[in-house]
Amino acid sequence: MRASLQHRPLLCFACAFALGVAACGAGHTPLWLIAAALALGGALLAWRASPWPLALTGLILAGMACGALRETSALVVPPGDIRHCAGQAALATVTGVIANDPERRPGRLLFRLRAEQVQMRGETKAVTGLLSVTLASSEARDTPTLDYGDRIALRGYLDLPPAATNPGAFSWRDYLARQGVYAALSARRPPTLISHGAGANPILRAAWTARHQIVTALKAHLPPTDAAVLCGILIGQRSDLDPGLLADFVHTGTIHVLASAGLHVGILIWWLLAAARRLTIPRRWAALGIIAILWLYAVMAGGRPSVTRAALLATVYLAALFFEREPDLPTSLGFAALAILLDNPQTLFDSGFQMSFLTVATLAVTMPLWSDYWRERAERWTRLAPAVRRAAFWGLELAGLTLFAQLGSAPIVAGAYNEFSLSGVLANLLVVPALFLIVPLGFLTAAFAGISSGAAALSATLLLPLLDYVIAVVRACGEGRWAFRAIQTPPIVLIALYYAGVAFAAALLARRKISSNRPLAH
Repeated sequence: MRASLQHRPLLCFACAFALGVAACGAGHTPLWLIAAALALGGALLAWRASPWPLALTGLILAGMACGALRETSALVVPPGDIRHCAGQAALATVTGVIANDPERRPGRLLFRLRAEQVQMRGETKAVTGLLSVTLASSEARDTPTLDYGDRIALRGYLDLPPAATNPGAFSWRDYLARQGVYAALSARRPPTLISHGAGANPILRAAWTARHQIVTALKAHLPPTDAAVLCGILIGQRSDLDPGLLADFVHTGTIHVLASAGLHVGILIWWLLAAARRLTIPRRWAALGIIAILWLYAVMAGGRPSVTRAALLATVYLAALFFEREPDLPTSLGFAALAILLDNPQTLFDSGFQMSFLTVATLAVTMPLWSDYWRERAERWTRLAPAVRRAAFWGLELAGLTLFAQLGSAPIVAGAYNEFSLSGVLANLLVVPALFLIVPLGFLTAAFAGISSGAAALSATLLLPLLDYVIAVVRACGEGRWAFRAIQTPPIVLIALYYAGVAFAAALLARRKISSNRPLAH
């Protein structure tokens, strides 16, 4: 604990900040209590002669108070938000700018609208805020081409997003609220296009144009099912995926493969660093270039919270390389979490946020122990050629990464999908290694499509057996009765005890390792 305070105060503060957000989100916290905690924490931190237990207490109190204060401010809906016009399921005409890349699904077109004006019951008023729009029925096929940044006028039913129908069920209203969206509009008539691209950010528009080109290229060179899986792997687009196959990904615990999250960012970093070493690019400048590529990828993947979190965490870690400092994963994790929660504290209650950070935290405390254990044994395999030893150690590293990632994400997945995967470890061990080839080959196929159709066809030919292999593994592991078990949502206390147990076990093993390596006194 002393080491955490002295060497990783940012991590301690970030954890306390998250705890304050959670406490305030669970129930109303009086402002006087928040102010008192902040004052006491600040006083303990300002006292130079404060012993380290009191300084740690001050840091925790200050962090919790700041988190509770930020959560309190986030719960206040701005006075001009379109949310105040919703709730009556009345017809309204809303004018605004499309704020994301519209997603076309069978019979529907989904997008977010940055509202500017609403006409309702003969009254026109200026509004702000985001609106979740669903353009339903067959009219979605007759809609003019809509892109990010288009200013449109749309008439439909303005209402609150649907809430959960049963206790513990998924609530679309809560999900959107965590993203700052408090109203929804359902329309059946095509919108009126006022101006094309007037409100677009040129960088975002370029990234989403590249996203469309990737999807078009993959669909042109691969069978429909393989193209749908690859679109999910590369950019998180799952709208064309067969529902049965998507369910198998959930049953096997491999749904993260289709989420454009930390795994995909890690694979990109691995290949980009390898290419930089091959081209003898200095490490600090390679880190800077990789950061730029990662954020371009994050935008192309739709700017989803999962890939944004992974890109932010990687940015903090790579920035240490650029400034020629020793990277520290726990500190990077704390900084990334704090930055995200400062921007939107409601993200803490999103299962994706919880899964991302708890999985990485689990890997941070377990993988060093796993790597050290097998590295010592690999050095004794003297009968094997050096290349074989390296390959065996890499395979063991990948196995540990898969195993402990499952260990870190299992409680959150169980709570989000109400099922526990019995085939998850096996399926991930078989699927994850293939992604190290699928991801680069997928991007090469999309890039070659605009240069040489022959090169794109060759790359797609190499991709096809890998994709078929992934699909076959997921179906084989996901369709059996042994694949998963339906369970109730685990209590929050049980989840907290689970992660505390993992941390305690890792600390105990680390202490034993230190004791065994300590030289004996003579």
